[in-house]
Amino acid sequence: MKIGEFAQLCHTNISLLHYYQKTGLLFPDYVDPFTGYRYYTSEQIPVFFRIRSLKQAGFELNEIKKMIAAQKIPLLSIFFVGSSHFVLTSSLSARS
Repeated sequence: MKIGEFAQLCHTNISLLHYYQKTGLLFPDYVDPFTGYRYYTSEQIPVFFRIRSLKQAGFELNEIKKMIAAQKIPLLSIFFVGSSHFVLTSSLSARS
């Protein structure tokens, strides 16, 4: 799917996807060599949301990039406090 469709499905904007590519965090599955159009797959949608969740949990992009490369993804736990507040905790899952 083209980058615009992927961005729409992920509720984000194209410029963020360009930035993630530039920083080496999330690459398009294919870039057309003639048009430069970027194409993503549906399998990349969960990866995008994992990146977004980790960013919202307070991790820096360089930390997220290292975790994804090492396949050490934090397990995020959300504990609801009251009706509208929550506490987010994380712990690294050690994979060998």
